[in-house]
Amino acid sequence: MSSQIQELIDKIKNDGIQQAQDEAGRIEKEAQEKAAQIIREAEQEAETIVLQAKDEVKKMEVAARTALQQASRDMLLALRKHIEKTLQKLITTEVSGALTGDRLAEIITDVVAKTVEESRDHGVVIEVNPRAAEELKAGILKKLQDTVKKGVALEGSDEVAGGFTISYDGGKSSFDFSDESLGQFLATYLNAQVADILKSAVH
Repeated sequence: MSSQIQELIDKIKNDGIQQAQDEAGRIEKEAQEKAAQIIREAEQEAETIVLQAKDEVKKMEVAARTALQQASRDMLLALRKHIEKTLQKLITTEVSGALTGDRLAEIITDVVAKTVEESRDHGVVIEVNPRAAEELKAGILKKLQDTVKKGVALEGSDEVAGGFTISYDGGKSSFDFSDESLGQFLATYLNAQVADILKSAVH
């Protein structure tokens, strides 16, 4: 009887130890699997964060490059406008200075002499600023009339600051040789050169 009890006690003891060992093994296995899962998730999360960071850096680089390009374009446009404005002022001043006094009289006489046939049956109408008109009438008017052999009108106009306009159809239309018109013409040519210079400067 005592031996049976001992066997029962030993069996219970052995079964308990085995069960405890099995449970410990199961817990350890679950812990290892859980740890492996946590590591995988952490690695995936880290990879996602790195990819997002790279994408964000790339977007920032593109934005910075775009902003820099826009700033460069704005600066060049502002510089071009400033240069064009300065050129326009300089050219107009130089042309205005050149189209005065004897030089203006010489140019008008030369233009009329070379284009006299354009007047056909109409007289020639020349407009200059009022001050120049008074100065020129005494000098070149008779010479022009002798050259053209028909009526020549030399009129003062507040719309002509410098230079002159000339009409061959009685004033219905005219060719503009005013300082403003010639200045704009020259400035347009020079502005194209300025644009080319600035364009080559950014390449």
